[in-house]
Amino acid sequence: PAGPPGDRSGPPAAATGGRWQVVARGLPAPSSPGLASGRGSVGLADRSEERHDVAGNCGIGGAVPMSWLIAGTGAVASVGGSTDEVFAALRAGHSGLAPLRGFDPAKYRARCAYEIDDRPVPGADVPGRATGWLLRAVAEALAGAGLPADLSDVPVIVGTGLRELRTAELGWRAGRRVDPAELHFGTALRERFGAGWTYTVANACAASVCALALGCDLLAAHAADTVVVAGADALTESMFGLLDRVQLEPPDQVRPFDADRLGTLLGDGAVAVVLRRAEDGGPAAARVRGVSMNCDAAHPTAPEPHGIAAAIRLAHEQAGVTAADID
Repeated sequence: PAGPPGDRSGPPAAATGGRWQVVARGLPAPSSPGLASGRGSVGLADRSEERHDVAGNCGIGGAVPMSWLIAGTGAVASVGGSTDEVFAALRAGHSGLAPLRGFDPAKYRARCAYEIDDRPVPGADVPGRATGWLLRAVAEALAGAGLPADLSDVPVIVGTGLRELRTAELGWRAGRRVDPAELHFGTALRERFGAGWTYTVANACAASVCALALGCDLLAAHAADTVVVAGADALTESMFGLLDRVQLEPPDQVRPFDADRLGTLLGDGAVAVVLRRAEDGGPAAARVRGVSMNCDAAHPTAPEPHGIAAAIRLAHEQAGVTAADID
């Protein structure tokens, strides 16, 4: 991205000097309701005549396979307050599903969610919780990567669906004016880590994977050698109520691969990873081998099978593998 580091509210501009450029076709104007439902299409275009000589490990269209190091991880969720705790809970089959605790459930059909139970007083919600989880996850990821808590020269990309909407809700109920700076993750990241180069990507349920793709793009374009990618969201009463009204039956749990699934239940959480170049060495928990997205505009919410297949195939191409290579 061009220009000095600073706080950005959206995705970085296309790098004019890089080999790869994000190309958008048919995107609606910002005032169009279609933007919220993700209409339009986004793809990658090769800016080079020679596809074998790419900037970084893009791994697209016959280029060198993508391989970025995940040098550190951090997580806060309903089942644990760290990566190790969350992983142990998943292996043990533990669930964070519990009765609603942040607000009165009497007006809703669904009565449970995947909340983080860290409120100082049961049933009394407090502002700024999503920001607090984000800072914890980023701190854990930096420590795991062996890096200092200094992000003055490291880009941070945060994906979120609701950001600090719950803080705004609580302020409205209390009749308190909320400063917009309180709702922006970039403010807290600057205060805690000295971050001067932050992006917030608000792209609904796909926000964190979009943040991961942008982080990989920065590495591929040689705009950064290390990138922190994170995601954070807190349960809000307005979104919980909206889902409660549009779903035919109140779901009792989240089971997306079950033929008898009923719908979505929300929860709280934050996660962060530190991405680095493979040639830089150092510890690594895993590698990013492919990040793929598309936007086929087939339906505002329902997935389109051909679009899903195309995204999977592109991820395989980035990694230099085929479907038969995947367990």
